Amino acid sequence: MLNKGKLEIIKYQKEMQNMSGKWIPNSISNNINITKYWLDGFIDGDGTFSTNKYVPRFKLENHIKELELYNKIREFINVGNIMIVTSRINRVNSNFTIVLEINKIKELKEILIPLMYDSDYILLQSFKSSDFLFWLKLVDIYYKGYHTMLEGKYIFNAIKLHMNKYRLTTNFSLLNDVKRISVSDIENLLSKLYLLDSPYEIKQGVRYYRNTNKLVSEATNIIVINSKENNNKIIYNSMSECASSLNISRKKIKYCLNTGESYKGYSFVLN
Repeated sequence: MLNKGKLEIIKYQKEMQNMSGKWIPNSISNNINITKYWLDGFIDGDGTFSTNKYVPRFKLENHIKELELYNKIREFINVGNIMIVTSRINRVNSNFTIVLEINKIKELKEILIPLMYDSDYILLQSFKSSDFLFWLKLVDIYYKGYHTMLEGKYIFNAIKLHMNKYRLTTNFSLLNDVKRISVSDIENLLSKLYLLDSPYEIKQGVRYYRNTNKLVSEATNIIVINSKENNNKIIYNSMSECASSLNISRKKIKYCLNTGESYKGYSFVLN
């Protein structure tokens, strides 16, 4: 018997599919209560789990008239970028669209992915759940840095050939110039790949290049706690911004992050 969460997601999925592509007046969108289950239903209809080269990303896209609704979704999840995409000149009757995209690995892992689950159950009910499960493998490969290895790149690309347009297509010529291997072969290759040391190692939730104290480049906020001013906190958007503002070298900040030591009354925490 389906649990309450699954019943709700099926209900919201049907509502979103009926709504998809239609204009939602402000008076209606303002009354929509965004919840985890509502959002999963919407994602079942309009979400895309994909990559940009080897970077995993999640995207919602629809008619520009749904801007207010997308703003509410962005407010609910509190991550992602909203963009307006101009009409496509190569498409008849193409309109401006609104896009909500999340491509930061920390936000994908800590915020978006948990939203797809109710306990251990995946809330997605359509074939989108298949894309999601394959996409999770891509997220893991990318997070651990295997995408920087030839073996990892090969498996990454092999997984993509089972997702989205490749899963949905009836145009077999789309696969003329590619070789798609079976899911079981992918699983075997993944098992062998994970026997190799990952290029990145994770220390307290932070990624470093293996056997170094060098952080993997990514958008990471740095929280600085100033013990000289009642432990006031300042958030910086990057290492460079933090170093410039406090007149402390990047090397010293990295050292403090790695050891937990303070410097000149400042403590540093990655967020």
